[in-house]
Amino acid sequence: MIKQRSTLTAVLIFAAIFLTTGCVAADLIVDGTIGVTDQAGAGLLNETATGTNPTLVPNQADKDTGVGRSGIDRGTLVAGGMTVADFRKTGVGSQLNFRPQNNIARPALAFGVDSGFNEPSDDLLSLSLGAIEAIQFEDPADLAAGETSLWLFDRNSGTVVQVTVGSVNSGGAGFKVLRIPN
Repeated sequence: MIKQRSTLTAVLIFAAIFLTTGCVAADLIVDGTIGVTDQAGAGLLNETATGTNPTLVPNQADKDTGVGRSGIDRGTLVAGGMTVADFRKTGVGSQLNFRPQNNIARPALAFGVDSGFNEPSDDLLSLSLGAIEAIQFEDPADLAAGETSLWLFDRNSGTVVQVTVGSVNSGGAGFKVLRIPN
């Protein structure tokens, strides 16, 4: 590891090269971790960054939590050696993806421990409250005539049921009834 004095020396060497030549003509090559002398401080690890192996860590004592890389223009947030989110450049801007847990009790985007959003399967978004799936939204492109993308928790049956749409004027002139199965 480079200690604070060695880091200061390297910075002074870079400054001297820049001031005398007008450009940096050398690389700083380090064989080991660049960090502070406090082992609980931040560090830049000298190893390959992956989606489960971060190389920029906020605490050198916890080397499997930090920022990694999973591909070209794609970074990852890693906790405990697992990718919890990735961020990337897309054709139209940037995107932040949370890794779905596929677990209603442990949502991917949580508010507290057991309430939040998760993706139980492709094209399905769920909101859980107190570890119970309360509402679900389905991709409208996957719907048949008369179906809605809304699913609600039915306390009587203990399941999530799809809300369907009644026929034209079934709720009176100009209105359709929303139906929840028994």
